[in-house]
Amino acid sequence: YSKYIVILTSYTFIKHQISEIKMIKYILDPQQERYKFLDF
Repeated sequence: YSKYIVILTSYTFIKHQISEIKMIKYILDPQQERYKFLDF
């Protein structure tokens, strides 16, 4: 049971990291043209 909690927590953390990366990319390049293929 606790193993499942750890997996869920790390998954949420990873998703959060990805969204932060996308936000940084958007700030750096609002056109998003060269990052379209990296869309998660």
